[in-house]
Amino acid sequence: MQKKYTDALLMAAEQNACHLDYWLEALSPEMARTGFPFEFGSGRQLASEDLHYETFEAIMTGEYARQVLEFCKFSDHTLHIFLVAASMLLLQKHTGHHDIIVGVPIYKQGEDGHYINPAVPVRVLLEDSSSFRKLLGLTRSAMVEAFKHQNYPVEMVADKLSLPSDLPGFSLFDVVVMMDAIHSRAFLDRIKPNIVITSFQTGDSIVIQWSYRPSLFSGKAVFKFASRFEKLVSRVTARMDITVEECSILTEEDLQDLLHNWNGTGTDYPSGRTVADLFGDLARSNPRKVVCVFEGDDKRQPERLTCEQLEHRARSIAGLLREKGVGPDTIVAVMTERSIQMM
Repeated sequence: MQKKYTDALLMAAEQNACHLDYWLEALSPEMARTGFPFEFGSGRQLASEDLHYETFEAIMTGEYARQVLEFCKFSDHTLHIFLVAASMLLLQKHTGHHDIIVGVPIYKQGEDGHYINPAVPVRVLLEDSSSFRKLLGLTRSAMVEAFKHQNYPVEMVADKLSLPSDLPGFSLFDVVVMMDAIHSRAFLDRIKPNIVITSFQTGDSIVIQWSYRPSLFSGKAVFKFASRFEKLVSRVTARMDITVEECSILTEEDLQDLLHNWNGTGTDYPSGRTVADLFGDLARSNPRKVVCVFEGDDKRQPERLTCEQLEHRARSIAGLLREKGVGPDTIVAVMTERSIQMM
């Protein structure tokens, strides 16, 4: 269905048609929106009109915060480029993607200023071997180019690219990174970003506010994003030539989980019984419980196996193997297409 645009957007598109080709080229091919993983479901059920945000505030202090400010020469514009680059690296670490897009607001235009776009997409390709110093340069260049073409409505660009519209937020970008001193939050509700990272300087400290939609993220999840962001900033500040691949965002809490908490799998195990015996007990007590779901690439209905069905298949195969002479401690190779039969 064709979307309806305001007269102001239609006029801006007509007057600035020369910028459309730039956006179509800059956001093609294979553009995918970049965002932090949703914690609650797929996010597809979130009502588009739900604009409730909650905010978590983190304060960067100490030597590395002072070093960041000195590196940026206490300039809000330079600090913003630094934080956009750091946010892109954080998103790369969370998603595993190297093609990263974030939203950057238009600079403040005064009380009577008219905004064709509340924010523009900034796209950068992060290579594993690239240093953070190089990422800063790429981010600055991408922002400069985006602002040269800021007067063509980005909503219309998104429609021309035929991007998926069934996810909450804006289809071009999920995260907006802004500086309170040089940007205005007033018009961002028009594009409904899912996370807005707002920063400002106070003395030798940097305040980072994370505004997020609680329908998608919990406060605990956002706290982890913020903690990893602070760890990332401290590491790139200590070594600007650190590469994308080398830069770790793991906090002490993350390391505790990875090395100890999630590996604490010890438990009492019934002696004299095999895994097959225990699964047989499960199948008898919960025969209709679904234990396997396979979604193929042909968009058919997902296939499912219950405990009872899987137990029956396993016993059938075991009987066939015994007929072939297979016994205990015998290794059997399995070759099959990716399917539910692999189970």
